[in-house]
Amino acid sequence: MKFSLRFLLFLATSLFAAVLCSCLRNSGLTDDIGTWSFSGVVVDGSTEKPLSGVRIEFLDSDGEVQSRISDSNGKFFIDNIPYGERSFIFTYDEADTGYTSKKIIVASYAEASSLGGVIGDVSKIIRLYPLTGSVRGKLVYQYQGTEYQLPARSAMVCVVFQDSSMLNAEPATFSAVADTLGNFELKGLPLAPGGVITFDNYATGDKTYTLSSKSLNIVNITVPEDLGRLVYTTTDSLGWSATILVSNVLSADGYGRTGVSVIDTIWYKLPVELQPGSVEVRVNESASSVIVSRVEDDTLFLIPAAQLPYDTLMEVKISGFTEDGFQFDLTLDGISRFRTEKSAHPVEANFWSQPWVVTGRFGIGQAMWVRFSEELDTAKSGYDWATSSASSTVFGSGVSANANVRISGDTLFVTPDQRLSFAYNSTIGFNVMCRTVSGKYTAYFSFFANTIEDPLYLVWTNTKDKMGRNRVDMGLRDTLKILPSVSEFEVIGVSGTESELMPPGLMLSDIRLSGDTIICVPSLSLLSDTSYGLDFDLQLSDGTIRRNVLPVSWSTKKNVFIVSTDTKRNGMYRPLAAIGDSFKVTFSESIDTSINAAVAFRVNIKDVKDAIRRSVVKWDKECLTATIRIIDTLPVADFDAPAAYTATAVHTKAVESVTFDLVTRTGEQVIGCKPDGTPISLHTEKGLCIIQTNIIPNLDGRTSVEKEFAPRSDFPLDSAVYLQFNRVLDTSAMRMDSLEIYAGIQKAGAVIVPADITMSSDRKTIRIMPEDHLDSRTEYYIWVRGVPAAKISGAAAINKHGGTFSGKSASGYLLERPFKTR
Repeated sequence: MKFSLRFLLFLATSLFAAVLCSCLRNSGLTDDIGTWSFSGVVVDGSTEKPLSGVRIEFLDSDGEVQSRISDSNGKFFIDNIPYGERSFIFTYDEADTGYTSKKIIVASYAEASSLGGVIGDVSKIIRLYPLTGSVRGKLVYQYQGTEYQLPARSAMVCVVFQDSSMLNAEPATFSAVADTLGNFELKGLPLAPGGVITFDNYATGDKTYTLSSKSLNIVNITVPEDLGRLVYTTTDSLGWSATILVSNVLSADGYGRTGVSVIDTIWYKLPVELQPGSVEVRVNESASSVIVSRVEDDTLFLIPAAQLPYDTLMEVKISGFTEDGFQFDLTLDGISRFRTEKSAHPVEANFWSQPWVVTGRFGIGQAMWVRFSEELDTAKSGYDWATSSASSTVFGSGVSANANVRISGDTLFVTPDQRLSFAYNSTIGFNVMCRTVSGKYTAYFSFFANTIEDPLYLVWTNTKDKMGRNRVDMGLRDTLKILPSVSEFEVIGVSGTESELMPPGLMLSDIRLSGDTIICVPSLSLLSDTSYGLDFDLQLSDGTIRRNVLPVSWSTKKNVFIVSTDTKRNGMYRPLAAIGDSFKVTFSESIDTSINAAVAFRVNIKDVKDAIRRSVVKWDKECLTATIRIIDTLPVADFDAPAAYTATAVHTKAVESVTFDLVTRTGEQVIGCKPDGTPISLHTEKGLCIIQTNIIPNLDGRTSVEKEFAPRSDFPLDSAVYLQFNRVLDTSAMRMDSLEIYAGIQKAGAVIVPADITMSSDRKTIRIMPEDHLDSRTEYYIWVRGVPAAKISGAAAINKHGGTFSGKSASGYLLERPFKTR
């Protein structure tokens, strides 16, 4: 008998057991000890599917080779095995791709130990793995002292598995040798877990290079697992992989981060402990940019000796010795460079129309302000002032100081004073480096603006806020204060500006002087939420009369406001009924609803068709909350409109705006009152449409039936046609006429098919039953005509967006194409 090579090891390891069993048999002991059985199932280890036709080979008590075959379910059973230990080899030859063989040793006494001396039967799951896996890569070695990586030609690569019971019919397929370019590929590997690829030491010249083993997880049978470039290193240099494990300036995949602080500590964690005092760091080829703060075990901390440059890619080179005495050099360049943050920078100024576009004119006493992208330090000692390119340079501190400086949040205010050498119709500016609250310094920024052309100008007024913008929160009876640039003058006239209203009833007698400041006290209460403006006629000390100078503008605040409405629920608009629905509005102050009110309360409702809609109002006792019921029919939304009733859902918006004209009980008058300056909008329920019919296949009732839908071509001859709508129909109105006028079946040539028209009990479905069977293989059309929906039959569609669903169905053929009978 000729045995395969895989049995050489099998025969040798089983010889002792066979001789022992023979001795036992000759002495008659086997009959006393008994026999045991071995059973189980053989599966594909990669898919867990059973394998049929697997051959199981073993030696019987006479030393003869016996075999069994797994059945169609992968099961096997071997009985009458004498007491003791047996080796079994599992081989699967029927697959084209090949499978691993497996040798296992099973002992009956191992099972019997837990059974009180009774011989135990054994059952196991045997996993065989297909030999369809492959792995490839490229082996190179880092030539010592250089950046060159050379091919590790003829280097040996091996793959081993944790499952040592696997036998390989061709051991050469578990190892490979790199070619002259360092490339290698191992084919025919088991798709088994626990694989490890190892690399023999690589020697060239007088140097030996090593490469650590790597775990494998071969799962793809079509594409080899590509390990990429694998680099050998010399055993007498690093002794570790020169890399960074983690850093606050690197991402998890080794890319340099952006926006790194120019003053914060940088740290790198390495795979080995470092030798303190031996590490040198260079940033962008400069050793002075950073200093090594400290080395703590395997972590290197770098603290900038000076603020790093803004918005700059930073390359870091680290060299030194490990705690074990190995020298290393590590360069973090390319994708590993990090970029520093951008400097805090100006974003707005009252002398810009847009960034760096100069507008307006300034004079002594007028504040110039610049808002930065970050909050500024309020300590003025953190600011450095330099000469600007303007004709007159403003300095905020030092011996040349000629301005008052104030910092508020992210804004720098600079107000030139009399110390400044000032020229009319020229330029004024400042050049400053600021400090942020985070302790960082900005770059130097140079600003300039044009100076005023006229010595008479407005220095300050309480109608402007600290940023120089017109106030929008002035009171209805507030006193106005205006400070001009001249000190001796007389107000001889006052008028409104070209674009704003003059306060009602304002007279020259309402204006007086307090030192150099003009004081104006309106004699009548102003309207809330209204813009006003004034300019003045002045007679100067030399007798010159200047008219319409010192213009000021402002807006009064709105004391009364809308506190809440119930037009929304959970952040989405509540769909209102098209007819007779209502909504509530609550105001912050009681509204004067009396017949003698200065302004009669009025609700202004304009729908998306620009039509004015009427309403009636009911108040609570305090006249704070109004319940507004709309008495006109509103347009309705499409059935297919998006479900979310949000502010941008134009498909469901029926009313464009709701505002209110009112007067409070305290006398405040508001025309067009609206919440937060935005009119209230109203959204409505969805209009009528057909959602199901048995002349169209595969409808789910979630969309409307469209004319272009494809009808059936096999409609039964004796069946009724059903038309299901999305809402209840107005059957009372329909029965006042005749149901036959609302829907029917029509044959080609405009021939109406006589039919019995009925309604379903839920009043949503029209049933059309022909009096006689339909003709075979004949085309028919379904027509509908103005079917009304209950409660909304008079509603139009929200056709601002092209909507077509109203309170009645469209008239005409349901589909463009006819359905066809069998």
